[in-house]
Amino acid sequence: MKKLSIVTAIVGFAASGVLPLLATTGDEAQAVAAGASARSSLGSQTLSVDTASLTDESDETARDAYSATSMIDVVTQNLQNRRAAANTTYEGPTTADYLANPLYPELDRDQVLAVALQYIGTPYVHGGEDPSKFDCSGLITFVYAQFGIKLTHYVPTQNTEGRTITESEAVPGDLVVFDNLAHDGIYAGNGMILDAPKPGGFVDVRPIWNQAHHFVRIDG
Repeated sequence: MKKLSIVTAIVGFAASGVLPLLATTGDEAQAVAAGASARSSLGSQTLSVDTASLTDESDETARDAYSATSMIDVVTQNLQNRRAAANTTYEGPTTADYLANPLYPELDRDQVLAVALQYIGTPYVHGGEDPSKFDCSGLITFVYAQFGIKLTHYVPTQNTEGRTITESEAVPGDLVVFDNLAHDGIYAGNGMILDAPKPGGFVDVRPIWNQAHHFVRIDG
């Protein structure tokens, strides 16, 4: 009983100390990076990221939909969001800018993958939609905007904005969508996915793990 009381007191203290963060707006929820400071230029895109003080996050935090397994998960994410928002900047075209003035005159799926590859190492941030921070559907939205294609920043809607194709038809540049509509990414070929995986993670190419999924083709 004494141990249970101590644990209850600790959790209660942690929650009471950070519960006000739950009132933060979506604009403040821009978080999660790890590693050293970095600065790079991607054509006309310039970004600066100071990520030294941020920590990893549990695999149990759901991708993109941002549901969490407990209140402490939510509180921890919001703390990281506020710290990352103060340390991450991006100067360059937005999704809207690219939709108005696409970089590429027509959709080329090989080029889609090539564009996405330049964002490897970008930290996952829920709601992120620029090269300083991406979530899974935000990465796809930003990449496809450069081809003048408008996609909704939301996995279930992206799933319906294209057409489902078979695995044998899929080519690099198509979308990989999890059947539970909690996550998506860009197909990199040979059973690989390029995605913004989860809080604490970074855009990368990895094998499509053991999760039911299907392929979606966005037509130009």
